[in-house]
Amino acid sequence: MASAITRRLDRSAPHSLFHGSCLALAEDLLQTEPTGRVLKGESGRYRVGEALGHGGMATVHRALTLTERRLVAIKFSRLEVDREVALELARREAACLRRIAHPAVVRLLDVVDDPCHPALVLEHIEGPTLREFLDGGEVQAVGTIFLRLLQAIAACHEAGVIHGDIKPQNVLLRGPLDPVLIDFGIANTADRRPALRTRGHTPRYAAPEQLAGGDATPASDVFQLGVLCFELLTGRRPHRHACGRVAQSIAFPRGLPRRLRRLLKRALDPAPGRRFESAGALLDALSPNCRSVRLGS
Repeated sequence: MASAITRRLDRSAPHSLFHGSCLALAEDLLQTEPTGRVLKGESGRYRVGEALGHGGMATVHRALTLTERRLVAIKFSRLEVDREVALELARREAACLRRIAHPAVVRLLDVVDDPCHPALVLEHIEGPTLREFLDGGEVQAVGTIFLRLLQAIAACHEAGVIHGDIKPQNVLLRGPLDPVLIDFGIANTADRRPALRTRGHTPRYAAPEQLAGGDATPASDVFQLGVLCFELLTGRRPHRHACGRVAQSIAFPRGLPRRLRRLLKRALDPAPGRRFESAGALLDALSPNCRSVRLGS
């Protein structure tokens, strides 16, 4: 691994990933795997363990606090991400998570604010992703799972946070009916413009305005929730054209209540202005009997 990293660095311009005095420290850090290293955060020290997962822009490792001996997760930016971008993304993700207090949103525990190697310390969640859950054929109680995620996104929007990348891979199941939304790596706050330009969204779930290069808004999250709900109901995503647009005619499953069909059609509208303006507005539209709606259960 270390030799592969060295080769990648040798092929790139010296200043493209690291700047000034950070270069020596960065090269030292990259000589070995993160496993076994001790990191100092703002409120604790952590021994890094094995990797739990890899994403397009970050790697998450299991870690242990050196005082309470408690398991946590530590999120590092990937080497391919420019250091300035990585630092800004880490700071924005931390700022977003500090705004939110909801049981279905991953908790931020600490920050390793190193300009050369920023990392976030998050709660450790044991359980499969919703993607693994769906691929395994488990479809019971998807209505409860979706409603809890909808409530979590509503809490995000009320706090002024836009997630921007809602998909089954970014949901962990702490229990059969206990989803937790993770990966706020491209999240932004509604009052912070312009958004940092990244390609972090997932095209199969992204809203049309994201695919066109525009900023994500709460209505973009609503679109992604619509795609997720449709997949929970049918086992597939709404049909999309090669350019990523959702087809105007969506084949809804038989037996789906007409009211829910109308809500989904509005959530999946290609025009942001015709969708629900936020997850809270969608949740309100499901009220007062939202818990009684059977979504494929």
